[in-house]
Amino acid sequence: MVAAADGRIMVFSLSGPMSCSFAKVMSRRHAALKGYEVMILDLSEVPMIDFTTAGAIEDILTDTHIARWRPPECARDAG
Repeated sequence: MVAAADGRIMVFSLSGPMSCSFAKVMSRRHAALKGYEVMILDLSEVPMIDFTTAGAIEDILTDTHIARWRPPECARDAG
């Protein structure tokens, strides 16, 4: 399914314990990614996330949502 999506789906897989030092690296990697419409965040191999990393993940999800959000068809038609 991901291969058939022609680069529109990005799988962001993380593994190992996540600490504050990794939060900055993760944010930089995400900032460099462009051109996808759907992000799958795979945390299945992450046994522990600290507070700083949780905040970075929240920022990534929020930024992705804001960048990809489009008004529903009915909202565009009404305006």
